[in-house]
Amino acid sequence: MSQFETHTSRPDKDSVMLKIKGEFSGMDAIEFESQLMGHLDVTTKKLILNLQEVPYIDSAALMLLAKCAEEAQKSHKEIVLLDPTDNIKKVLDITNMRRLFTIIA
Repeated sequence: MSQFETHTSRPDKDSVMLKIKGEFSGMDAIEFESQLMGHLDVTTKKLILNLQEVPYIDSAALMLLAKCAEEAQKSHKEIVLLDPTDNIKKVLDITNMRRLFTIIA
């Protein structure tokens, strides 16, 4: 059973924040994809992913984030990674994916 959890809030009228907790892996990515894509609607200009409590991310979850970043860029929206752990930052650097996101540490 996965320990992956999300909590959604709207800090302002143009933004949605998803607080993610737990290891972010393949099965979670499949379930999480529709939730993420659903937040990239016409009213959302910024999607903030709080990664403070995500110790691990696998390749499937990374691919989901890349797909979301691509969709966001097509519609002139922004994806912000808030407080990613050192492990997540390393993975983003190794995969050269840091450039796809605004990262706030």
